[in-house]
Amino acid sequence: MRLQLFIGCLIFINLSSFCQTTDSIIDPNKIWYTYIYIYCCEQVNTEVLGIGNDTTINDTTYYTVLRSTGGITIPLQNYGLIREDNNKIYYKTSAEKPEYLIYDFSILEEDTVTVYGLSDWTTDKIDEFKYKCDSIRIREYYQVQ
Repeated sequence: MRLQLFIGCLIFINLSSFCQTTDSIIDPNKIWYTYIYIYCCEQVNTEVLGIGNDTTINDTTYYTVLRSTGGITIPLQNYGLIREDNNKIYYKTSAEKPEYLIYDFSILEEDTVTVYGLSDWTTDKIDEFKYKCDSIRIREYYQVQ
């Protein structure tokens, strides 16, 4: 569930400016807000995500993903680890867990990409999904900060 929520959060960045510049998605100055709808209770919860300090694991630099919910506007809770390499974003829930590709900014039409996410909201099991990109559309989403 955490991974899908984080992936959903990434959708809200300004994708067109990221693709046109050398800006990194991994920026401690950026904060993302998402809204989580809880079906059973018909409630909306605000989630705030940000980037914290870096850490090195097996000679690879990761940044801490920080999270808060319930109206707390400053993300402080450790949520996982993220890194960027060659326009690809990788995520892992902890240092001991495997990393997963969660977004690839270099995908072209007709490419096949493997992404990872939850197929069942009641477990934390991460499954593999393969998709073929049939078209690319740019939509701008503006970051709130």
